[in-house]
Amino acid sequence: MAQRIKAIGALGPRITLGKRATMNEMVSTVANRTGLNKGDVLLSVNELRDNIVSIVLSGRGVKIDGLGTFTPKINLKGEISLSVRLDSSISNDLNKRKAFEGNIENREMIGKTVPDIIAKWNELHPEDPVV
Repeated sequence: MAQRIKAIGALGPRITLGKRATMNEMVSTVANRTGLNKGDVLLSVNELRDNIVSIVLSGRGVKIDGLGTFTPKINLKGEISLSVRLDSSISNDLNKRKAFEGNIENREMIGKTVPDIIAKWNELHPEDPVV
C-alpha cells in the first residue's frame, strides 16, 4: 500500500531545474542592464549582504522593498538563522500568466486535487494503491 506523499511526489507537477546561475552571471547581467561596472555591482551586493547581517545580529528585522523581509530566528542550540519572506511583487512576477519558460514535469496535473492525483496513481499502480 503506497502512501499519499509517494503518489503526490511521483505525479504532482514539478519544475525540472536547469543549471544554477552563478554570482558572476548575475553581476554581469546587472552591470549590462544598468551601465555600472561589474566591480561596483559586486561591491553593492556584498555591502547589502553585510548590512543585512549587521542589522539582524542586532536583533532587528530588515525589510527591503521589492526583495523581501529578513527576520532573525534562533533554534534550540542557540544558532541564529534567517526567516526570509519574499516581497509580494516577486510572487506576482513569478506567477504572471505564461511567464515561466522552464520545463514542468507532469504539467497535466496542474490544477488537480490530491484525490485526483491519488486516483491517477491507483490507475497506474493497481498493485500498490493508495487507500
